Amino acid sequence: MKKVTLATVIVTVIVTISASIGNIFYTGVTTTGDQSVLVQAEQPLEVLIKNSGAITSYLTGSYFDNADWQTTSYELPDYPYLGFRLNQAQQIINPVFWSQNTSPAFADLTLLETDPASDHLFNQVNLDILGVYASFSDQKLHFAIKNNGNGFPTGSGLTFYSYMVILVNPDADPDADPIVFGLMYTISIPGAISPGLYKITGTGTSDLENIGSIEHVIDSDNNLLILSCNISDLLADADFSSWFDPSAPNPMLIAQAISSRITLTGGTQTSDQTAGTRVIIKSREIQASNLNPPAPDDAQIMAVDDSHYATVSYSDPDHNFPLQADVFIDETDQYPLSPQLPYNYDSVVLFSSPLFTLPDNWEVIRFRFSDDDNSFTESFIYNDVNNSDEAMPAQTNTLTLYPNPSTNKIWIKSSIPSGGFYLLNIYNVRGQQISTRPLVFIPDHKELEFDASKLVPGVYFVTLQSNTGRFLSHAKFVKR
Repeated sequence: MKKVTLATVIVTVIVTISASIGNIFYTGVTTTGDQSVLVQAEQPLEVLIKNSGAITSYLTGSYFDNADWQTTSYELPDYPYLGFRLNQAQQIINPVFWSQNTSPAFADLTLLETDPASDHLFNQVNLDILGVYASFSDQKLHFAIKNNGNGFPTGSGLTFYSYMVILVNPDADPDADPIVFGLMYTISIPGAISPGLYKITGTGTSDLENIGSIEHVIDSDNNLLILSCNISDLLADADFSSWFDPSAPNPMLIAQAISSRITLTGGTQTSDQTAGTRVIIKSREIQASNLNPPAPDDAQIMAVDDSHYATVSYSDPDHNFPLQADVFIDETDQYPLSPQLPYNYDSVVLFSSPLFTLPDNWEVIRFRFSDDDNSFTESFIYNDVNNSDEAMPAQTNTLTLYPNPSTNKIWIKSSIPSGGFYLLNIYNVRGQQISTRPLVFIPDHKELEFDASKLVPGVYFVTLQSNTGRFLSHAKFVKR
């Protein structure tokens, strides 16, 4: 087997790949405890969720057949951070953030790369690397090397061993002999070599510049060596901070694990190595807030030749995207609503339906949204002419509510020209019907009193139906 030097390793890990993670949006949590996430990415990816002490991956699918946006659902975890794995020829991984000040355990680490067993040199099983893992906190980078057993000894007689994770600029030119950085665990010989965080400018021990200390933990049960360094020590070095910007949208570095043998005659010789993996160092906190319902607005029906389609503007104060979006024609025909680019749920997203045939005598068009599959927000368009009863002239029927806002009683006044029996419905902003009552309007005295004192503060909607069930008018009021 060919011996591989550190210089060869540095060259082979640098491969130009462009990828990024853009906007991330969430839904509310369903009654079954599930949540969905929407990620702006250039390709399918895996969402990494830490739940019940283990990191599990969830494959995504395209959002409304748009390959630049990926979505999946998962059980809301007990740990409030997630990560990503982009499945390219060379993987790009955003590990799950570690929120503690201590070194992470094996279950808290995200796998970066595996390596075949028994592909190492020098017949030392401790130098046989099987995988490399990563995590990070606000202050530290954490990497772990998994080997094939026999612990992580640093020396035997005049033969020494080192275990290192090197960090490389992902945009570096391999022909320019780029400077790399390494977290190295090895023997401690005063004045010669010791464990630490190093800047590496060549292949010999004289080309190692110590720029900080490291912490190490050996997990014998899992054949794991966990190495940690301060991010501030790296950023204090101008050669590192020149290319790594922690405030960037996707701050990235290449990480690779290397085991080596060091002898007086042979110098430093690589025994085994993993492939280099692009690692994004950015915390991704799961947003599970659902304090406010969606707010559909500006619902319209548009004509195209003999067909029609519906549009409505969608926004959500919690910036959630909807799990359900539909439009109903007279409660008999139902059509899905699809979002139109750009999918910026921090603002307003336009939804539209496919083309449909609109009956001449349609009465009401209902738009329905839900961001948690439990509560619904609805918006209506009424055909006032075709909603009128046969005994009524065709006209626009209005409801007037006063005082509005109100803290107690509300008077409801209607422009309906004749008396009769009607049905008054009151809904909250989630589309839930909270009251319905029959009404009798007396000609020339079409007012009634409604007791709103028991309603919680918020926005409410009122609809008026005839005794045949046809919608006549609607209005809204605010309870203080």
